[in-house]
Amino acid sequence: MIVGANGGFITVSNAKFFGILAIIIIAVVGGALFFTRSNGKNNDVKPADVAKVTKADYVQGNPEAKVTLIEYGDFQCPYCGAVYPVLKEVLPEYKKDVRFVFRHFPITSIHPNSLVAHKAAEAAAEQNKFWEMHDKIYGNQAAWSSSTEPIKIFEGYAKDLKLNLDKFKKDFKDTATIDRINKVKGAGSAAGVESTPTLFINGKKMDSPRSSDELRQKLDDAIKQIKSEKK
Repeated sequence: MIVGANGGFITVSNAKFFGILAIIIIAVVGGALFFTRSNGKNNDVKPADVAKVTKADYVQGNPEAKVTLIEYGDFQCPYCGAVYPVLKEVLPEYKKDVRFVFRHFPITSIHPNSLVAHKAAEAAAEQNKFWEMHDKIYGNQAAWSSSTEPIKIFEGYAKDLKLNLDKFKKDFKDTATIDRINKVKGAGSAAGVESTPTLFINGKKMDSPRSSDELRQKLDDAIKQIKSEKK
């Protein structure tokens, strides 16, 4: 028998009941957090705040395309890593009709190496190799995510891409590099983005595609909608 906080008594069987109840509550809350993190659902996102593409954005595909797919991504996020090959496979098929925009959203509280990776991509961008570094980082996510010296790995990628290594190191350390990353992430946060990957098609939030065919369907629907609006 256990004495309760108010001086009453709790039997052992009751104690077990409350223990089980506590475990259930923790599991439910934890599951909700996991679901939110993986899907990135947020009903407060303002489409107008995320749909506008500027010269500061990194864009692939036709810059004048009427369909815009935007990803707020974290290079260390395993869900982003899972979406990457789907995007890599499908987007080249739509290079005339779709422009793809990647925006920084490192979540360092759960991904301690993510900011280093985003800095590496920004440093590579200073030598016009953002997308090449982007692909290196996502394509080798497992190799550096748990590393205690990720910077050395990214310097190796810079060598592979034939970047000027001295300039890469200088730009990597430059406070302006972190400022650019934080500015992009801050704008995303202000629009309601909380987790990664968070994707938008023409300003409308979408769930992460689970397959290449699912992404093709979403892009086809967006293209059809644009064409129907022109009629």
